[in-house]
Amino acid sequence: MNTCIVNAKVDSYTKERVDEVLSQHGKTASDAIRSLWQYLSVARDLPDFMKEKDNQQNNERRSAIKALLDLAGSVSISTSEVDLDYRELLADSMEERHSE
Repeated sequence: MNTCIVNAKVDSYTKERVDEVLSQHGKTASDAIRSLWQYLSVARDLPDFMKEKDNQQNNERRSAIKALLDLAGSVSISTSEVDLDYRELLADSMEERHSE
């Protein structure tokens, strides 16, 4: 299989936070990007969190979370509390699309 390089720009704050989360799960930024590209290839649609109607809500949530983090200094959240199985989410999403 031929491969290519995909470049992305993100702010350093987001990169540090995401690198930490990915590392805790034994994943890399390349793994995350490949997963997103695979989802897009199979689903042929954007994931809900990327759709325009949800974008405003996501931005509001991000702003609220950032404000809370700024107030608290730093907050540690156990990722096991919010551990989601990607394959299960993908299967559920595909099932919902086919049932519509």
